[in-house]
Formats: sequence, C-alpha cells, structure tokens
Amino acid sequence: MVLTIKAALNVGTIVFGAASSYCWVRSASARVPHAHASGDGMFHDGTIAVDGADLVGSLKLQAKWNTRAAICAAVATGFQVLGACIPEGTDPG
Repeated sequence: MVLTIKAALNVGTIVFGAASSYCWVRSASARVPHAHASGDGMFHDGTIAVDGADLVGSLKLQAKWNTRAAICAAVATGFQVLGACIPEGTDPG
C-alpha cells in the first residue's frame, strides 16, 4: 500500500489532532496533591490548596500539558493546510 502525499498529510492531521485532544484531557484533569491539606486554604509555608491540591503545582502541570496540546494542534493544522495546498489530481504519490 502506497500513501499519496495528501493521504500522508491527512494521517498526520489525525494523529496530531488525537494527540492534542489527549494532552488537553490530561491538562483538564491535572492535579498535584498538597503535602498537608485536605481542603482549601493558605498555609504557613505560603502554599495554597484548592480541593486538597497544590494550586501552583497544579497550574504548572496544567501549563505543561496545555503547551504540548497547543504544539500538537499547530502541527495538525499545518498538515491540514499543506494538504489543502495540493490541487486535486496533481498528487505525485
């Protein structure tokens, strides 16, 4: 089975789109447990807990997954744009 260039770009779009979705789901559920909290509040060491999670740690973890998701989405979009630039019937693949 030989893939045309357009088909290969479509596969790349699907793969990176799925990876982006996965990363955003991970970001949405990212939580870093707080060392000594079970609820909300600010502690003597300057940390903040929300629902038992360390606020700053959780935000950093979410930012990491959001960055990965955005990069994957950008690559997927790039593949889609490149595929759209290939006129129908001219794909040499």
